[in-house]
Amino acid sequence: MNETSRAGRFDAAVVGGGVVGASAAYCLSRAGLRVVLIEAGAVASGASGAAAGMLGAQLEVEEPGPLLALALRGRRLFDTLVPALEEATGLSLGYRPEGIVRVALDEEGAQVLHATAKQQEALGLRARWVEAADLASVLGLPEPPRVEGAVLLEEDGQIEPEALTAALIASAPHLRLMLGRQAVSIRPAARGWSVDLAGGASVEADRVLLATGCGSGPLLSGLGVRLSVPPVKGEMLVLQGPTPLRRTVFGPGAYLVPKASGRLYLGATMEPGATDTAPSLAGSRMLLDGGVRLFDALWPGGAPGLRIAGWRVGLRPGSPDGLPILGPVPGHRGLFVATGHLRNGILLGPVSGWLLSAWMQGSDPLVALEEATGADLPPAAHLDDLAPFLPDRLAR
Repeated sequence: MNETSRAGRFDAAVVGGGVVGASAAYCLSRAGLRVVLIEAGAVASGASGAAAGMLGAQLEVEEPGPLLALALRGRRLFDTLVPALEEATGLSLGYRPEGIVRVALDEEGAQVLHATAKQQEALGLRARWVEAADLASVLGLPEPPRVEGAVLLEEDGQIEPEALTAALIASAPHLRLMLGRQAVSIRPAARGWSVDLAGGASVEADRVLLATGCGSGPLLSGLGVRLSVPPVKGEMLVLQGPTPLRRTVFGPGAYLVPKASGRLYLGATMEPGATDTAPSLAGSRMLLDGGVRLFDALWPGGAPGLRIAGWRVGLRPGSPDGLPILGPVPGHRGLFVATGHLRNGILLGPVSGWLLSAWMQGSDPLVALEEATGADLPPAAHLDDLAPFLPDRLAR
Protein backbone atom coordinates (compact mmCIF):
# COMPACT_ATOMS: atom_id res chain seq x y z
CA MET A 1 0.00 0.00 0.00
CA ASN A 2 1.58 3.27 -1.03
CA GLU A 3 1.57 6.48 1.02
CA THR A 4 -1.28 8.01 -0.97
CA SER A 5 -3.49 5.03 -0.17
CA ARG A 6 -2.60 5.14 3.54
CA ALA A 7 -3.18 8.87 3.81
CA GLY A 8 -6.35 8.97 1.74
CA ARG A 9 -7.33 11.78 -0.52
CA PHE A 10 -7.20 15.40 0.66
CA ASP A 11 -9.26 18.44 -0.11
CA ALA A 12 -6.13 20.58 -0.07
CA ALA A 13 -2.38 20.09 0.05
CA VAL A 14 -0.07 22.83 1.28
CA VAL A 15 3.58 22.47 0.35
CA GLY A 16 5.80 24.39 2.76
CA GLY A 17 5.84 24.46 6.56
CA GLY A 18 6.80 28.06 7.25
CA VAL A 19 4.54 30.83 8.51
CA VAL A 20 2.85 31.31 5.13
CA GLY A 21 2.05 27.63 4.58
CA ALA A 22 1.05 27.07 8.20
CA SER A 23 -1.32 30.05 8.07
CA ALA A 24 -3.04 28.75 4.95
CA ALA A 25 -3.30 25.24 6.41
CA TYR A 26 -4.77 26.69 9.61
CA CYS A 27 -7.45 28.62 7.71
CA LEU A 28 -8.33 25.78 5.36
CA SER A 29 -8.59 23.18 8.10
CA ARG A 30 -10.71 25.46 10.29
CA ALA A 31 -13.07 25.80 7.33
CA GLY A 32 -13.62 22.04 7.53
CA LEU A 33 -11.33 20.90 4.72
CA ARG A 34 -9.13 17.82 5.03
CA VAL A 35 -5.66 19.30 4.64
CA VAL A 36 -2.16 17.87 4.38
CA LEU A 37 0.89 20.03 4.98
CA ILE A 38 4.08 18.74 3.34
CA GLU A 39 7.45 20.05 4.52
CA ALA A 40 10.91 18.93 3.43
CA GLY A 41 12.45 19.60 6.83
CA ALA A 42 10.98 20.58 10.18
CA VAL A 43 8.32 23.19 10.83
CA ALA A 44 9.75 26.70 10.27
CA SER A 45 13.08 25.24 9.18
CA GLY A 46 13.52 27.66 6.28
CA ALA A 47 13.27 31.44 6.09
CA SER A 48 10.65 31.57 8.87
CA GLY A 49 13.04 30.04 11.37
CA ALA A 50 15.81 32.45 10.43
CA ALA A 51 13.70 35.58 10.93
CA ALA A 52 13.83 38.05 13.81
CA GLY A 53 10.05 38.31 13.81
CA MET A 54 9.67 42.05 13.32
CA LEU A 55 6.16 43.17 12.45
CA GLY A 56 7.25 46.36 10.77
CA ALA A 57 4.37 47.46 8.57
CA GLN A 58 5.46 51.10 8.81
CA LEU A 59 9.13 50.29 9.19
CA GLU A 60 9.48 48.31 5.98
CA VAL A 61 6.95 50.06 3.74
CA GLU A 62 6.91 53.85 3.69
CA GLU A 63 5.16 54.67 0.42
CA PRO A 64 1.36 54.41 0.09
CA GLY A 65 0.20 51.64 -2.19
CA PRO A 66 -0.93 48.01 -2.23
CA LEU A 67 2.06 46.68 -0.27
CA LEU A 68 1.57 49.16 2.59
CA ALA A 69 -2.15 48.39 2.62
CA LEU A 70 -1.48 44.65 2.82
CA ALA A 71 1.17 45.18 5.51
CA LEU A 72 -1.20 47.26 7.66
CA ARG A 73 -3.91 44.63 7.25
CA GLY A 74 -1.38 41.94 8.10
CA ARG A 75 -0.30 43.76 11.25
CA ARG A 76 -3.89 44.21 12.40
CA LEU A 77 -4.60 40.48 12.00
CA PHE A 78 -2.13 39.64 14.78
CA ASP A 79 -4.28 41.48 17.34
CA THR A 80 -6.98 38.82 17.11
CA LEU A 81 -4.97 35.84 15.86
CA VAL A 82 -2.38 35.75 18.65
CA PRO A 83 -4.84 35.61 21.59
CA ALA A 84 -6.81 32.88 19.82
CA LEU A 85 -3.68 30.79 19.20
CA GLU A 86 -2.31 31.28 22.71
CA GLU A 87 -5.63 30.28 24.26
CA ALA A 88 -5.92 27.22 22.04
CA THR A 89 -2.36 25.96 22.54
CA GLY A 90 -1.09 27.41 25.81
CA LEU A 91 1.99 28.63 23.95
CA SER A 92 3.47 32.08 24.42
CA LEU A 93 4.08 33.61 21.00
CA GLY A 94 6.20 36.52 22.22
CA TYR A 95 3.85 39.04 20.66
CA ARG A 96 4.95 42.57 21.56
CA PRO A 97 2.98 45.29 19.74
CA GLU A 98 4.87 47.98 21.62
CA GLY A 99 6.39 49.83 18.68
CA ILE A 100 9.66 49.90 16.77
CA VAL A 101 12.12 52.77 17.12
CA ARG A 102 14.07 54.13 14.15
CA VAL A 103 17.08 56.13 15.28
CA ALA A 104 19.10 58.78 13.47
CA LEU A 105 22.81 58.90 14.27
CA ASP A 106 23.52 62.16 12.41
CA GLU A 107 21.72 65.34 11.35
CA GLU A 108 21.11 64.12 7.82
CA GLY A 109 19.46 60.98 9.14
CA ALA A 110 17.35 63.06 11.51
CA GLN A 111 16.03 65.13 8.63
CA VAL A 112 15.05 61.97 6.77
CA LEU A 113 13.26 60.57 9.82
CA HIS A 114 11.46 63.87 10.44
CA ALA A 115 10.13 63.73 6.89
CA THR A 116 9.18 60.08 7.30
CA ALA A 117 7.23 60.80 10.47
CA LYS A 118 5.31 63.65 8.84
CA GLN A 119 4.51 61.54 5.78
CA GLN A 120 3.21 58.67 7.87
CA GLU A 121 1.15 60.96 10.09
CA ALA A 122 -0.40 62.42 6.93
CA LEU A 123 -1.45 58.87 6.01
CA GLY A 124 -3.20 58.48 9.35
CA LEU A 125 -0.46 56.30 10.85
CA ARG A 126 1.04 56.70 14.31
CA ALA A 127 4.65 57.85 14.05
CA ARG A 128 5.96 59.99 16.91
CA TRP A 129 9.19 61.98 16.85
CA VAL A 130 11.30 61.40 19.98
CA GLU A 131 14.06 63.77 21.00
CA ALA A 132 17.38 62.24 22.04
CA ALA A 133 16.87 63.39 25.64
CA ASP A 134 13.61 61.42 25.86
CA LEU A 135 14.80 58.28 24.11
CA ALA A 136 16.36 56.70 27.20
CA SER A 137 12.96 56.29 28.84
CA VAL A 138 11.39 55.00 25.62
CA LEU A 139 14.07 52.30 25.23
CA GLY A 140 14.86 51.64 28.89
CA LEU A 141 18.45 52.84 28.59
CA PRO A 142 20.51 53.87 31.65
CA GLU A 143 21.52 57.22 30.13
CA PRO A 144 20.61 59.37 27.12
CA PRO A 145 21.98 57.88 23.90
CA ARG A 146 24.17 59.76 21.45
CA VAL A 147 21.67 60.09 18.65
CA GLU A 148 20.08 62.98 16.80
CA GLY A 149 16.58 61.76 17.54
CA ALA A 150 14.25 58.94 16.65
CA VAL A 151 10.81 58.03 15.39
CA LEU A 152 8.61 55.66 17.38
CA LEU A 153 6.39 53.64 15.06
CA GLU A 154 3.88 52.98 17.80
CA GLU A 155 1.88 50.12 16.30
CA ASP A 156 4.70 48.04 14.84
CA GLY A 157 6.07 45.21 16.97
CA GLN A 158 7.50 41.71 16.99
CA ILE A 159 6.67 38.04 17.53
CA GLU A 160 8.48 34.69 17.82
CA PRO A 161 8.21 33.17 14.32
CA GLU A 162 8.83 29.56 15.32
CA ALA A 163 6.26 29.69 18.11
CA LEU A 164 3.77 31.34 15.77
CA THR A 165 4.23 28.61 13.16
CA ALA A 166 3.95 25.83 15.74
CA ALA A 167 0.78 27.35 17.20
CA LEU A 168 -0.88 27.68 13.80
CA ILE A 169 -0.25 24.01 13.07
CA ALA A 170 -1.27 22.84 16.55
CA SER A 171 -4.54 24.78 16.27
CA ALA A 172 -5.48 23.37 12.87
CA PRO A 173 -8.09 20.59 12.98
CA HIS A 174 -8.30 18.03 10.17
CA LEU A 175 -4.59 18.60 9.42
CA ARG A 176 -2.23 15.81 8.40
CA LEU A 177 1.39 16.84 8.91
CA MET A 178 4.11 15.26 6.76
CA LEU A 179 7.56 16.42 7.84
CA GLY A 180 10.86 15.43 6.28
CA ARG A 181 9.12 14.77 2.96
CA GLN A 182 10.33 16.83 0.03
CA ALA A 183 7.97 17.60 -2.82
CA VAL A 184 9.89 17.02 -6.05
CA SER A 185 7.17 17.62 -8.63
CA ILE A 186 3.53 18.45 -9.12
CA ARG A 187 1.35 17.04 -11.87
CA PRO A 188 -2.32 16.98 -12.82
CA ALA A 189 -4.26 13.97 -11.55
CA ALA A 190 -7.62 12.49 -12.50
CA ARG A 191 -9.17 14.68 -9.82
CA GLY A 192 -7.08 17.67 -8.94
CA TRP A 193 -3.36 17.33 -8.40
CA SER A 194 -0.68 14.85 -7.40
CA VAL A 195 2.30 16.00 -5.34
CA ASP A 196 5.20 13.62 -5.90
CA LEU A 197 7.56 13.17 -2.96
CA ALA A 198 11.19 12.14 -2.79
CA GLY A 199 11.34 8.38 -2.43
CA GLY A 200 8.54 7.67 -4.86
CA ALA A 201 5.37 8.30 -2.85
CA SER A 202 2.74 10.85 -3.83
CA VAL A 203 -0.16 12.72 -2.28
CA GLU A 204 -3.33 13.67 -4.13
CA ALA A 205 -5.52 16.68 -3.43
CA ASP A 206 -8.27 18.66 -5.12
CA ARG A 207 -6.19 21.84 -4.83
CA VAL A 208 -2.56 22.58 -4.01
CA LEU A 209 -0.79 25.60 -2.55
CA LEU A 210 2.93 26.10 -3.10
CA ALA A 211 4.34 28.03 -0.14
CA THR A 212 7.93 26.85 -0.40
CA GLY A 213 9.65 30.22 -0.68
CA CYS A 214 12.48 30.08 -3.19
CA GLY A 215 11.53 26.49 -4.01
CA SER A 216 8.20 27.49 -5.54
CA GLY A 217 9.73 28.45 -8.89
CA PRO A 218 11.44 25.10 -9.55
CA LEU A 219 8.26 23.18 -8.71
CA LEU A 220 6.27 25.28 -11.16
CA SER A 221 8.89 24.87 -13.87
CA GLY A 222 7.95 21.20 -14.15
CA LEU A 223 4.56 22.37 -15.41
CA GLY A 224 6.11 24.72 -17.93
CA VAL A 225 5.43 27.79 -15.77
CA ARG A 226 8.38 30.15 -15.40
CA LEU A 227 8.14 32.17 -12.21
CA SER A 228 11.21 33.94 -10.90
CA VAL A 229 11.60 33.77 -7.10
CA PRO A 230 15.18 34.96 -6.59
CA PRO A 231 16.82 34.03 -3.27
CA VAL A 232 18.19 36.75 -1.01
CA LYS A 233 20.45 35.35 1.69
CA GLY A 234 20.08 36.93 5.11
CA GLU A 235 22.37 36.48 8.11
CA MET A 236 21.65 37.46 11.69
CA LEU A 237 23.71 37.20 14.87
CA VAL A 238 22.12 35.90 18.06
CA LEU A 239 23.54 37.63 21.13
CA GLN A 240 23.00 36.60 24.74
CA GLY A 241 23.38 38.57 27.93
CA PRO A 242 21.89 41.50 29.82
CA THR A 243 19.83 43.50 27.36
CA PRO A 244 18.06 46.44 29.01
CA LEU A 245 16.34 47.31 25.76
CA ARG A 246 12.60 47.81 25.87
CA ARG A 247 11.83 47.95 22.16
CA THR A 248 13.20 46.93 18.79
CA VAL A 249 15.67 49.49 17.45
CA PHE A 250 16.33 50.01 13.76
CA GLY A 251 19.38 52.08 12.84
CA PRO A 252 21.55 52.70 9.81
CA GLY A 253 23.28 49.43 9.00
CA ALA A 254 21.84 47.30 11.80
CA TYR A 255 18.81 46.54 13.94
CA LEU A 256 18.41 45.08 17.43
CA VAL A 257 15.45 42.91 18.44
CA PRO A 258 15.29 42.08 22.18
CA LYS A 259 13.56 38.85 23.15
CA ALA A 260 11.99 37.83 26.46
CA SER A 261 14.44 34.93 26.65
CA GLY A 262 17.38 37.34 27.00
CA ARG A 263 18.46 36.90 23.41
CA LEU A 264 19.19 39.94 21.31
CA TYR A 265 19.04 39.59 17.54
CA LEU A 266 21.48 41.69 15.55
CA GLY A 267 20.55 41.82 11.89
CA ALA A 268 20.61 41.58 9.06
CA THR A 269 22.49 41.18 5.80
CA MET A 270 20.97 40.96 2.34
CA GLU A 271 22.89 39.03 -0.32
CA PRO A 272 20.89 38.63 -3.55
CA GLY A 273 21.58 35.48 -5.52
CA ALA A 274 23.38 33.54 -2.78
CA THR A 275 22.00 30.04 -2.31
CA ASP A 276 23.93 28.69 0.69
CA THR A 277 22.74 28.91 4.28
CA ALA A 278 26.10 28.91 6.04
CA PRO A 279 27.23 31.88 8.16
CA SER A 280 29.94 33.84 6.38
CA LEU A 281 32.89 35.86 7.62
CA ALA A 282 31.84 38.78 5.42
CA GLY A 283 28.30 38.68 6.77
CA SER A 284 29.44 38.51 10.39
CA ARG A 285 31.82 41.40 9.88
CA MET A 286 29.10 43.52 8.29
CA LEU A 287 26.76 42.80 11.19
CA LEU A 288 29.40 43.53 13.80
CA ASP A 289 30.45 46.78 12.13
CA GLY A 290 26.86 48.03 12.04
CA GLY A 291 26.12 46.65 15.48
CA VAL A 292 29.12 48.27 17.17
CA ARG A 293 28.14 51.65 15.74
CA LEU A 294 24.60 51.24 17.03
CA PHE A 295 25.74 49.92 20.43
CA ASP A 296 28.12 52.86 20.88
CA ALA A 297 25.29 55.29 20.14
CA LEU A 298 22.76 53.64 22.45
CA TRP A 299 25.15 52.92 25.32
CA PRO A 300 27.77 55.71 25.31
CA GLY A 301 28.93 54.62 28.76
CA GLY A 302 29.62 51.10 27.53
CA ALA A 303 27.40 48.46 25.99
CA PRO A 304 26.09 45.59 28.14
CA GLY A 305 28.23 42.48 28.27
CA LEU A 306 26.98 40.34 25.42
CA ARG A 307 28.32 37.21 23.80
CA ILE A 308 27.64 35.68 20.42
CA ALA A 309 25.37 32.71 21.03
CA GLY A 310 24.78 31.73 17.43
CA TRP A 311 23.73 32.66 13.92
CA ARG A 312 20.53 32.50 11.95
CA VAL A 313 20.78 32.24 8.20
CA GLY A 314 17.99 31.89 5.68
CA LEU A 315 17.08 32.44 2.06
CA ARG A 316 14.36 35.03 1.70
CA PRO A 317 12.17 34.61 -1.40
CA GLY A 318 12.19 37.73 -3.54
CA SER A 319 10.26 38.77 -6.62
CA PRO A 320 11.19 40.77 -9.73
CA ASP A 321 9.02 43.75 -8.72
CA GLY A 322 9.39 43.56 -4.94
CA LEU A 323 5.79 42.52 -4.28
CA PRO A 324 4.61 39.18 -2.89
CA ILE A 325 3.30 36.61 -5.36
CA LEU A 326 -0.13 35.48 -4.21
CA GLY A 327 -2.99 33.68 -5.88
CA PRO A 328 -3.96 31.14 -8.54
CA VAL A 329 -1.37 29.96 -11.04
CA PRO A 330 -2.62 30.99 -14.50
CA GLY A 331 -3.72 28.13 -16.72
CA HIS A 332 -3.65 25.54 -13.93
CA ARG A 333 -6.98 25.30 -12.17
CA GLY A 334 -6.70 24.35 -8.52
CA LEU A 335 -3.02 25.29 -8.23
CA PHE A 336 -2.01 28.29 -6.11
CA VAL A 337 1.20 29.96 -4.98
CA ALA A 338 2.23 32.22 -2.09
CA THR A 339 5.83 33.40 -2.12
CA GLY A 340 8.04 36.43 -2.78
CA HIS A 341 7.60 38.03 0.66
CA LEU A 342 11.31 38.85 1.00
CA ARG A 343 11.85 40.56 4.40
CA ASN A 344 8.18 40.54 5.34
CA GLY A 345 7.28 36.87 5.49
CA ILE A 346 6.36 36.93 9.18
CA LEU A 347 4.34 40.13 8.94
CA LEU A 348 2.54 39.03 5.78
CA GLY A 349 2.40 35.28 6.45
CA PRO A 350 -0.96 35.08 8.24
CA VAL A 351 -2.71 37.59 5.99
CA SER A 352 -1.39 35.69 2.95
CA GLY A 353 -2.80 32.51 4.43
CA TRP A 354 -6.21 34.13 4.83
CA LEU A 355 -6.20 35.32 1.22
CA LEU A 356 -5.06 31.98 -0.20
CA SER A 357 -7.56 30.05 1.89
CA ALA A 358 -10.38 32.16 0.46
CA TRP A 359 -9.13 31.74 -3.10
CA MET A 360 -8.80 27.98 -2.66
CA GLN A 361 -12.37 27.72 -1.39
CA GLY A 362 -13.77 29.82 -4.22
CA SER A 363 -14.57 32.76 -1.93
CA ASP A 364 -13.83 36.45 -2.40
CA PRO A 365 -10.39 37.02 -0.81
CA LEU A 366 -11.00 40.75 -0.29
CA VAL A 367 -14.17 40.00 1.67
CA ALA A 368 -12.28 37.45 3.77
CA LEU A 369 -9.53 40.00 4.35
CA GLU A 370 -11.91 42.66 5.63
CA GLU A 371 -13.74 40.18 7.83
CA ALA A 372 -10.44 39.11 9.39
CA THR A 373 -8.91 42.55 9.86
CA GLY A 374 -11.90 44.86 10.30
CA ALA A 375 -12.94 48.06 8.61
CA ASP A 376 -11.68 50.59 11.18
CA LEU A 377 -8.27 51.08 9.60
CA PRO A 378 -6.61 54.23 8.21
CA PRO A 379 -7.10 55.07 4.53
CA ALA A 380 -3.59 53.77 3.79
CA ALA A 381 -4.89 50.27 4.56
CA HIS A 382 -7.58 50.44 1.89
CA LEU A 383 -7.13 47.58 -0.57
CA ASP A 384 -9.70 46.99 -3.30
CA ASP A 385 -7.61 45.16 -5.89
CA LEU A 386 -5.27 42.19 -5.52
CA ALA A 387 -3.99 42.37 -9.10
CA PRO A 388 -0.59 43.79 -8.01
CA PHE A 389 0.10 40.50 -6.21
CA LEU A 390 -1.27 37.96 -8.69
CA PRO A 391 1.15 35.44 -10.23
CA ASP A 392 -0.04 36.18 -13.76
CA ARG A 393 1.83 39.50 -13.72
CA LEU A 394 5.10 37.54 -13.63
CA ALA A 395 4.44 33.94 -14.72
CA ARG A 396 5.45 33.03 -18.25
